[in-house]
Amino acid sequence: MAENNSKTILHDRYQLESLIARGGMAEVHLAHDIQLNRKVAVKILFPEYAREESFVERFRREAQAAANLNHPNIVAIYDWGQSQGTYFIVMEYVKGRSLKEILNDDGPLDSDLIAEYSADITSALAYAHQNGVVHRDIKPGNILITESGKVKVTDFGIARAGTSESLTQTGSVMGTATYFSPEQAQGYNVDGRSDIYSLGIVMYELATGAPPFSADTPIAVAFKHVSEKLVPPSVRNPNIASDFEAIMQKCLEKDPDKRYPNANDVHDDCVRFMRRRPVLAAQGSNADATVMNAALIDELGDTGKTQVVSRVQTDQGEQSAIATNAYEFAEPSRKGPTIIVISIVVLLVLAIGAIFAISALSKKPSSGPQALPNVVGKTKEAARRELSDLGFEVKVKIEVNESVKAGLVYAQDPEAGIKLRPGNTVTISVSAGIGKSKVPDVRGLSINDATLAMEEAGFVTIPKEEEHDTVAKDKVTRTNPRSGTQLARGSKVEVYVSLGPSTVMVLNVNGLKDDVAIAQLSQADFNVVTQEEASDTVAVGLVIRTDPVANTRAPRASTVTIFVSTGPSMVAVPNVTGKTESEAISMLQNAISGVVIIKNYVIGTPLNHGTVKLQIPAAGTKVAKGTQVIIDIFTAP
Repeated sequence: MAENNSKTILHDRYQLESLIARGGMAEVHLAHDIQLNRKVAVKILFPEYAREESFVERFRREAQAAANLNHPNIVAIYDWGQSQGTYFIVMEYVKGRSLKEILNDDGPLDSDLIAEYSADITSALAYAHQNGVVHRDIKPGNILITESGKVKVTDFGIARAGTSESLTQTGSVMGTATYFSPEQAQGYNVDGRSDIYSLGIVMYELATGAPPFSADTPIAVAFKHVSEKLVPPSVRNPNIASDFEAIMQKCLEKDPDKRYPNANDVHDDCVRFMRRRPVLAAQGSNADATVMNAALIDELGDTGKTQVVSRVQTDQGEQSAIATNAYEFAEPSRKGPTIIVISIVVLLVLAIGAIFAISALSKKPSSGPQALPNVVGKTKEAARRELSDLGFEVKVKIEVNESVKAGLVYAQDPEAGIKLRPGNTVTISVSAGIGKSKVPDVRGLSINDATLAMEEAGFVTIPKEEEHDTVAKDKVTRTNPRSGTQLARGSKVEVYVSLGPSTVMVLNVNGLKDDVAIAQLSQADFNVVTQEEASDTVAVGLVIRTDPVANTRAPRASTVTIFVSTGPSMVAVPNVTGKTESEAISMLQNAISGVVIIKNYVIGTPLNHGTVKLQIPAAGTKVAKGTQVIIDIFTAP
């Protein structure tokens, strides 16, 4: 560390400014990256833990795990290092509040907002799981919400062994007891489904104001995750939407095989819920196998109790056997009638699907002009489908119309009866109705899908473009107003689409020494690759050119290749000894660009007349273009 103006500077680069947070084993500071002139967050391990190899390894593992995850909903890791006997991690600075702070400040959140946050969280988790990383410590304090409403998941892989709430398994991070999965509590191996359970606890807490299981000690809480049935969240908060409750309960299944199989499925159900479409969790739900109605608990009292023994591991690594009472209920068998009913339903669905398929195949649009049907009064979906089936392109205009029910077409252009060739565009005006609606979350969607979602909510889409470092090109980065905002139907919503990463001007480093060029381009946030290349005009060790070329723009953090001169290109002098004069001249001119040939004639015999006796430089010598070559040629007396 270095001291400057009474402020600590790490690695001559990160100037600490203020303390942001303090945890069990580290503290986080707001800092200024002097080299790149940006705000960063720096997590510094407490010195007492820096002497313990296991803590340092966990700290390193956090840096390594998160640094390999490049996702818009995951806090980015920029750097990690050691300074004055301790270790630090440099990460993206997120200006906003954690879900824990939001819950403390605002109280329970509504189902739509929780679903919106959960969709982003599961997007991050799905990406992490696909890259072999299980978070193991999903909780409100590790989920940050930016001032614009964007979700950022942090603390991948960090141990919490320094706090009273934490349980650890030897050699791996287990998480925080309140948000344990049952398999974590029992010391079993965990996978991505354990993170899904922890997220279910977070959802439950955000919806009701308190986690589902609490007790005086972490061990007791962990045991409740294993053995105690769940009080339905709607018992604690009747305002929770039933479909969202089904999503929570499926996340909170004690048996991992009964939960969502992966985070993508949770994400998709959250999106379905926000769009008011049926959620998979509500179809054939197993929730009644793990959920206990509070009234039933009171009614049963002490009956039906079973003593359960579980083993969990404490902070000190000691094994403890814990015995307690838990409610267990067996469900009556209902498989017989259910199978019959399901079979009939499946057959009906297949039959109906076949009818629709045959009908769709028979609707081939004609290539000639066709009279437009009257779609006024029909739903937007029905009108779009009817016109599309006839081969027309359909443009939808959402406008407030207080006399027409929301979602119905009240005008079309051209009008019904006008003959039009397939491929032409028909504009339908759809009523947005009256009242307000929530701006949907369309981040990560294509502009077409986002426009459809906006139409369903009754809004007009205004496409915008912006550069974005983490959102893929042509995907939505954000909306204005932000998702979740209550807005009058028919209002315009700006939908921003990514142009790809922000770009930086490639500096002109031509003619500079290679080390100077590398330093300047690195300072401009480029990765630099060096490649050698011969040059007749640029001195050895100086930059000839760059790719991309100087003074053009390239994505930030992309690769710039510098071509460094090795001097003039060199070629080997061919062996022309014994060749005829004309052969020798031709070989030398073909091999050496701009060669200067000096011919000397020496006395020979009639047998060797006209052939080369000697060459200078010798055959095989490396020379530059324009080199002078002397050849002695025999001539007869």
